[in-house]
Amino acid sequence: MNGRFPLFAALEQAGAFAVSDTTSPYTLQRALDRFAFGLDLVLDAIGARIAAARP
Repeated sequence: MNGRFPLFAALEQAGAFAVSDTTSPYTLQRALDRFAFGLDLVLDAIGARIAAARP
């Protein structure tokens, strides 16, 4: 990163991106499942904000 993203580098050094569950391998399917879960949360939040903004 060469100092371009100091906050990101600090988070990485603190272990923020470490895989916490080491009992099972981190597979592509597991990554996709986690991504889909996170995306669902974001889209639900956006939908709630839109619904709340309607008169």
